[in-house]
Order: sequence, then structure tokens, then C-alpha cells
Amino acid sequence: MRCWIAVILTRLPLQALHPRWSEPLPIAITEGAQVIALSSLAAAQGVRIGMRSVSVPSIAPQVVLQPRDAIREQQAFDAVALALMQYTPEIAALDQQSLVLEVSASLSLFGGHRRLTRRVHDTVHRLGFSLALGMAPTAQAAWLFAAQRAQWQLSERARNRELKHPGSRHQTSRHHARVRRALKPSTMRRWLDTLSFACLPEAAVEHEWLDGIGCRTLADLRRLPRTGLKRRTRTSLLEALDRAYGEMPELFDWLQAPACFQAAIELPYRIDQAPMLLFAAQRLLAQMSGWLVARQQAVRCVLLWLVHEKGRARLTPTALEIVLSEPSCEEAHLLRLVKERFGQLQLIAPVIALRLERSEEHTSELQSRVDISYAVFCLKKK
Repeated sequence: MRCWIAVILTRLPLQALHPRWSEPLPIAITEGAQVIALSSLAAAQGVRIGMRSVSVPSIAPQVVLQPRDAIREQQAFDAVALALMQYTPEIAALDQQSLVLEVSASLSLFGGHRRLTRRVHDTVHRLGFSLALGMAPTAQAAWLFAAQRAQWQLSERARNRELKHPGSRHQTSRHHARVRRALKPSTMRRWLDTLSFACLPEAAVEHEWLDGIGCRTLADLRRLPRTGLKRRTRTSLLEALDRAYGEMPELFDWLQAPACFQAAIELPYRIDQAPMLLFAAQRLLAQMSGWLVARQQAVRCVLLWLVHEKGRARLTPTALEIVLSEPSCEEAHLLRLVKERFGQLQLIAPVIALRLERSEEHTSELQSRVDISYAVFCLKKK
């Protein structure tokens, strides 16, 4: 039986520009003439999603308006996908903010479904993004459970703002870790039956008509005559419904790790103390770990470049060479070494960006020893 994890990056437009680990600021992201995302500090000042951007300065003059950056969002999305390849090579993009991971073969390796979902959750959080997770025997069902979770998080944030509860921040972060896991097909179908039909994007476009005939849940939707439903709506609705319930095969184009690794990140503000760079470096190391696992490689040496703020004199980026005693692809091991170097480093100037790459002359594939042994064996036979 297959097992899928769905990951939805719930605040990608905002956190692609200002990750979770960056300094809290009152920021609103705009697209066209409307606000599409905002920080909690901006929400506290009265800004709301859907508000006209020209109205924001009069309501909250301290809120900074920033246009949506599709390029940065795609870069952030690709970074998350690459980092998650350390758990499975079978990852596909459902949309611009959603990924699905086929993890059947990974469950025993990572200690079961609870530990694996916790690791996926923690990895995305360390990268600087909020998320919603779902797990089910079908990718569509896992995504629907994650989408329901994302909607609950949105409602909870709005409720906390209205109540102005002092402990709301802590409560929300604790709920983030909860995942709706349906491991058996029977459980999955029972839970799907209770979901609102509006959770399914293909059904949401027919909301007015379906609501008018008394349809409320996916179970109600499935009870409608298929012939009439197909004639009244698009074919994609029935196909999505069948995929969710496991009655139609799901086909995906798997994402591929690039042939060469090089990752960079622009910092949301300049940093003048080396230990404060650790959060950004961790994001790059998570990507490298996913890339190494996907390419079945390990690394003995990595180069971390610290790009400095441009002043009157153009400063050469500071290069940190991290050398390992044995080839490794483990993120935790690499992070520990980088943390030690940061603790001893004095910056010559503020840092505005980081770049990570592997050192070619020290790189070693996991299969290299096997290949060498096999070559020696062939020579001895001759």
C-alpha cells in the first residue's frame, strides 16, 4: 500500500521574502492592487488580506508594502523540494505552493509515519516556512487533509487576532505540529466523506450550484448521479474525486535534483554577527543534504561564501572551508561543523548573502569504494 505526505507552504508569498527566522516586521505583500499576504505585526495594525493596497498607509502607516516576487517564491519552493529529497526521491509538485512525497519505502528507514512526518515538518520549518501537512494512501487525499489543516490555521490566526489572546502565538505553533494521518484506505475514505466539498478545487468553482442542491460534503458529492454530474460540471471534478478515494490511478512527473549543486540565499537584512548567520546557513545545508541523498553522493569538504555589503571598497566574499574527516551527507553533522566555525569567526563587514557549494576535489560518491573494489577484482581476474 502506498503512503503519501502532502506539504502546503501556507505563507509562501510572505516568507519567500521574509523567512520565519528573520526579524519580525510589519510587512504586507501586494499583487496588483490588493494585499495577498501579511505578517502578524501588520495584521495587528488592522491590515487584512484582500484590502486595497492604497488604503494601507492611511490605516497602518508603519506597515511596509512589498510587491509579490514570483522569482523568489519559485526559488524558495525549489529549495524546499530539494531539501525534502533526503527523505524520498519521489517528490512531485501539485501547484505553486504544494508538494507530495511518496514515502512508502521511507517509513521503516525513518522510524515510522509519526517520526517521518515530524522530520519533514521540522525540515521545512528550519528552512523558514510555515506549512500544513497531511498523510494518506493517495496523494490527492493527503493534499485535501493538508488543505483542511491550512484552512484551520488561517481561521485560528484570525480568531486569535480578534480575541487578542496573549498566548495565541504559542497555541498556534503547537497546533502546527499536528498532522491528519490516515494510514488505512478505510480510514481515509471515512475522513474524506466528512470534508466540505469546497476543499476540492475542482468542486469549489461550482460552489453556488452544489450548495443550492443541498450538497455539503464530499460524501454528498459522491452520492450525486455521476452521469448528471459529469454533464453539469467539468470532467476534472470526477477525476479528482476518484483519485482522492483511490479509484483512479495518480500519475506524476517526479522532480529531479540538478546535476550540479550550488545554492544561495539573500538575507532579508544585513547581519554583522557570525552566529546570527546560522539560520540562513541551515537552509543551504538542508538543500545540500537533500541533493546529496538524491544523487547518492557524500561530501568531504564544502565551501560557504559570505557575501559582504557593498561599500566604498568592494570586499571579496569570505570563504569558509568546512572539511570532514569522513564523507557524509547528513545535515546535522554538517550543521554542527558550520556552527563551530561561526563561533570562532569575526566578520570583516556585514553579510548580505550566503552561497554554498561543494569542493570538487574533496567530493566522494557513496559508491566509490564499491566501484574501486570491483575494478581491482576485475584486474585480478585478468
